[in-house]
Amino acid sequence: MEKFVIDTNILIAAVPVYSPHHWIWADLTSNKFILCVITEILHEYEEVLSRYFGPEFSDFIMGILDELPNLEFVIS
Repeated sequence: MEKFVIDTNILIAAVPVYSPHHWIWADLTSNKFILCVITEILHEYEEVLSRYFGPEFSDFIMGILDELPNLEFVIS
């Protein structure tokens, strides 16, 4: 399975269902690739999601990411 790092701006563009980039989120949540992260990236995801969509939505998305079996922490 391929491994990717998703830039925060890409995540912001991919999460909304109406976005033409939503396929990225759909593929991620369907375990079609491995998302490689470090703790700092997850904190940035949470901060920016909260700023763009609000804290409740940010918590919802972060909860999904936390449960993904295809999330891989890497040593930086």
